[in-house]
Amino acid sequence: MESLILVGIVSIGNILCFYFGAKIGQKVSKGENIEIKSPVQIVREHQEQKEVEEELNKFKVISENIDNYNGTPIGQKKLE
Repeated sequence: MESLILVGIVSIGNILCFYFGAKIGQKVSKGENIEIKSPVQIVREHQEQKEVEEELNKFKVISENIDNYNGTPIGQKKLE
């Protein structure tokens, strides 16, 4: 049973390698530039995107507070 699972995993790995190899090979043959991002770049981009989303949410809350302002603190949301 364990050998069947191992054979299945290796087979799936071979198929994936063939697919990505063919995809990259076609790009090279067409003369397209192949860009491979490092894990550090991916993490930095994710962090920057997360910071932008947090800032947009903050501005959204501020805008809603301005729209809901009636002279009292009722209906105001707290900024986080």
